[in-house]
Amino acid sequence: MNYIIYFALLIIALGLIAVNPILSSAPIVLLLIICIYDYLNLQKYLKENRDAYKKHILPSANNSISELIYKEDLKTHDKLTGLRNRLYFFDKVQFLISEKTEFTLLFLHIEGFKTVINKYGYEKFDELVAETGEHLTSTQGSRLITSRFEDYGFAFIYKNTDHNKINELTNNLKTDILQILKRKTEHIKFNINIGISRFPEDGENSKDLYKIAAEAMNISTNYQNNDYIQNTKEAKKYYKQKRKVIQELKNMNISEDLTVDYQPRFEFASDNVIGAEALIRWKHPEIGLIEPYEFIPIAEDLEIIDDITRWIISTSIRQITTWNKQYNTDLILSINLSSLSMQKSSFLDYLKTVIIDTKCNPKWIVVEFTENILFESPVYMKKLMDSISNMGIHIHLDDYGVDMTSLLNLKEFNITSLKIDNKLVSYIGINRDKEDVIKSIILLSQGLGLKSAAEGVETKEQHDFLKEHGCCNYQGYYRERPISSYKFEQKYLNK
Repeated sequence: MNYIIYFALLIIALGLIAVNPILSSAPIVLLLIICIYDYLNLQKYLKENRDAYKKHILPSANNSISELIYKEDLKTHDKLTGLRNRLYFFDKVQFLISEKTEFTLLFLHIEGFKTVINKYGYEKFDELVAETGEHLTSTQGSRLITSRFEDYGFAFIYKNTDHNKINELTNNLKTDILQILKRKTEHIKFNINIGISRFPEDGENSKDLYKIAAEAMNISTNYQNNDYIQNTKEAKKYYKQKRKVIQELKNMNISEDLTVDYQPRFEFASDNVIGAEALIRWKHPEIGLIEPYEFIPIAEDLEIIDDITRWIISTSIRQITTWNKQYNTDLILSINLSSLSMQKSSFLDYLKTVIIDTKCNPKWIVVEFTENILFESPVYMKKLMDSISNMGIHIHLDDYGVDMTSLLNLKEFNITSLKIDNKLVSYIGINRDKEDVIKSIILLSQGLGLKSAAEGVETKEQHDFLKEHGCCNYQGYYRERPISSYKFEQKYLNK
């Protein structure tokens, strides 16, 4: 059929030549024939390959337009998430300021992405960031102006400056993002830190607002994991405090300036004291009480954390040994140590030396650590936990319920007790879902032959709930605050 049409077209071409001598040029005739032939072959190919036509040929008609739109879109949008980018965000902030519209600026930083890249690669990182951006768009699109502001973070404009509303928003953001990240990864500890500034309360121009929010976010990252700071005075207070702490740490006499308080731990079954957790305290004569979360990270940066760790190990083990021998008891001492110190090769040798020198029974000691330590150096930590366990020392997993490490790790690292996170405990009587998590942890510990403990027990309702569902022991302000060694001895031993 194609050849009949081809022959007919050739006759027509020759006829045109006879009518008009201008067309008598042979090359032109040949070119005409070739064009007609190619056209017919193309039609035949497309008829036989309609799917390919739809997939490849048809869209090409719009390629130029699509490319222009895409390039224009990249000027205001992040390529990976589809969220607004810095350029758009800056323009929007400037516009709202010019319109005198009150708003809150939020900078959000996610810690843990570096670990994702090191463990899984950039493809997994891109996947997590893209899904987080998609979730923020679907859940907060009408409420917030959201921007991908940096590799590991986002920025938001919230047209509200009410403190309660901001608090609600930040809690929702943290909860939602952490759920996505934990669902998509295993064994990685994520922290979300937020810095906040408000227009016009904290600044009347974009430069001041950015600076305040960024500084607040940095402070939150250094001091308040999974928390936020939301005003200039608070930010300045932290910076001033930090500078003071750094200077004082450099000049510190550890044995004179630091003290150890002991928070009693009670058994639910008997309601008797069964031991205590050693808690380091820095009671500065000018600043007052400086919490561990304020000075321990700085001590790590200044590389004096090993000296502090050695001191608390020596002081607390000597104390528990003295009490147990003097009063013929078997109180158990819990020590929560810095992850950096535990990863030093000298840690285990020093622990052994103190136990030998004090003639302490290893069963009187509990080493507590959070599960994120397992994933920082899993091979080394496995060997370390094996060595500690072989010495007869108990190993407790602290803050359990935050990341919920795998059952395999609970057995592999010789863990003997799960310590329920105090944040979960605080939800007892308030949140049914959190209560169910607590009950599951207790049942899990029972099923694996482990003990369960709770910290941060502050009310009778929390106490009764934990006791009813089979938790083994507890500590918290409901029974006793951390107290000095002298007060502990007088109240619980010297009766």
